[in-house]
Amino acid sequence: MANTLLKLKGTLELRARIYTPRQKSPEYIHVLTRTTSPRSSQRYALVDSLFEAQTFQPHTHDIFVSVKHGRATDTFRVFFKRSTRLAHNTNFGVRGDVVIMRSAKNARHSVVNFRGASDARLADYVLKQISPKILQFQGPLRHRCPKQIILLKRRVGSTSIVFYK
Repeated sequence: MANTLLKLKGTLELRARIYTPRQKSPEYIHVLTRTTSPRSSQRYALVDSLFEAQTFQPHTHDIFVSVKHGRATDTFRVFFKRSTRLAHNTNFGVRGDVVIMRSAKNARHSVVNFRGASDARLADYVLKQISPKILQFQGPLRHRCPKQIILLKRRVGSTSIVFYK
């Protein structure tokens, strides 16, 4: 991974959604990403500078969350910190800041721009569904965080089936 970061040349700003304890509602932000070349589809998010509490929690964790609704599947990448000392985010019950970015269809490690209100609604749904798992991981006990979560969203009611990998 270190060699890959040294070879990255271009930068590009992409739109993402941030949930902070300081604000009652989430907002869009621009996240700096690095690319291997200007025409490359591989974009790596540089989200570390967006988070508070850099002094006592330098590590950023991420989870891939796929939402299957109808015939469509949308994948998001959720970035967050792990510590019991982070401020409580009253919006979704997690601790600290949470950044959600959309993953590319063909390369899930690569991130792309948010597409608008439909992505914002899906991102809110994703965070609402996975916040208990994030909070469990952020707690004092050493729970493992899943690498990927698959949500099956149904039209009738708000029930969903969650798979952890």
